[in-house]
This record gives sequence, C-alpha cells and structure tokens, in this order.
Amino acid sequence: MNKIHLRLQRLIIYVLWLIILVVLFDYFRVWFLIMALIIALAGGALDVLLLYLMAGKTQVTVETETASTEKNGDVPVFIHIVHDSMIPSSELRLTLFSENEFYGSSQETEIAYPLYSAEDYHEKLPVTFTMPGTYRFRLQQASIRDFLGFVDLKIPLDSETELSVFPESEEVAEEKTGHLDEEDKGNT
Repeated sequence: MNKIHLRLQRLIIYVLWLIILVVLFDYFRVWFLIMALIIALAGGALDVLLLYLMAGKTQVTVETETASTEKNGDVPVFIHIVHDSMIPSSELRLTLFSENEFYGSSQETEIAYPLYSAEDYHEKLPVTFTMPGTYRFRLQQASIRDFLGFVDLKIPLDSETELSVFPESEEVAEEKTGHLDEEDKGNT
C-alpha cells in the first residue's frame, strides 16, 4: 500500500504563489497572468499524477555476488535500481536494515539517490565484514519524491539477501609424522 507524505513548506509556498498570481491578475487584468496561473495549477496536478505513474515502474532490490565470504573479505553488496519510466525524480530514499545474526548487532541506514529517466543502476554499498556471522540486508521501504518536491510517496519493499561470513582460514604448517610408540621408548 502506497503512503503519501506531504511536504507542507513547499505546498504553502506553492499556494502563496498561486494567490499572488490571482491577486496580480485581479489588479492588472493581463492575460499573461491568467495563463501563468493555469500553467501553475496544471503543472502541480500533473507533477503528482506523474509521481504515481513513476512509482509503479520503479523496482529496487538488494543483492550480493556470492552467498559466503571470509572475515575481511571483499564481497560487494549492491542496491539494484530499475526505473523503467521516462519521468525523473528529484530523490529516491531507501531504508536499509542490516544485522549480524550471530552477534545480534543491527543498524538502519537511509540512503538517497537521484532517480534518472530509464535507468538500470547498481550502487555498491560501503560494507566491510569485520566479524564472522550471518549478515542479513533488507530493504524496508522506499520513498520517491515528485519532481517539484511537494509529495513523498512511500512504497513498501520486500527485498532481502544473506551473506555468511566465516573466520579467516589459516594455513597449517606441516607437522612431523611418526608413531607414538617411538616417542614413548625415547622417554623411558
């Protein structure tokens, strides 16, 4: 279910601008001002309508290249954005939840990207795996802002990936081989 969040400061400025255009038209009776008022009203309505169309054509997932790595290993975690719409957005804001199940540590991070027309984009996240355990990355929600910045449309996401991090492997030196009986005879 999509959820709308209005940005009141921008809406108030927009409404004040419309009121100023109406007052100026009433005073000067210039057709240019009525055309500016019509364009401003249609532009605001079209902007919000295009936001709904754009939100339906945007898919965001979180991905890794492999399912496991060693401690301090370099395995990238990507945010994959597929935006099939020709309509750009001023901002795509994501909420990424990450946790290490073994240690019980977790973190929630907000990431913002500009959303360009018809893009297929991989963003590498700056993640370093310093502790062993199972790391889980989950995109919880995304919000897309319309081009004029009046409305944020929140879109729930359900994208998750796991990565198992193992302790660093150590090279074992060759040991001398022999029988235990030989060592016992030498000690007696």
